[in-house]
Amino acid sequence: MPQKIRMISEFSFPAAVLHEALVSAEYWEARVRELDGPHAELSIHHDDDGTLVASISKPVVTERIPPRLLRFWPSGLRLDYSEHWPPLVDGVATAEISGGIAAVGSLTGICELSDGATGCLSEYSVTVESGIPMAGKLIAGAFAKGIIEDSGAVDAFTERWLRMRQERV
Repeated sequence: MPQKIRMISEFSFPAAVLHEALVSAEYWEARVRELDGPHAELSIHHDDDGTLVASISKPVVTERIPPRLLRFWPSGLRLDYSEHWPPLVDGVATAEISGGIAAVGSLTGICELSDGATGCLSEYSVTVESGIPMAGKLIAGAFAKGIIEDSGAVDAFTERWLRMRQERV
């Protein structure tokens, strides 16, 4: 059964400033280095239309997996995840998000970045699924919980990274 996640984050910077980070290799390299650990791999490229594609492959943290799911979710699995950030148009950009853990589960969705009253908003809507019979709902739930937990760390890192860049200017 699919698990739907919807989160809205507020940042104290305009959408153009946050978007500039999200299409920057420097941002992604720092984010992966700080948040995803030494065994994470990052691939970045720009499409002809200016879209940045950031792809991350990182080990699944087995401590986050409920013990009764470990037989379905063995150690050594990797989460492969990507974000496709198009150019900002009229203060709005909508990224396509996709990822998965081998045959265990997948995620698809979007993240819309837009200006807000005092900065910008990032609205994240994603669907997590697992097709494993009898355990799919539990697996999708654990996968969704990890995404939600990670999002707070990503938001905090992003706000900190933007502040440090602003202080350098």
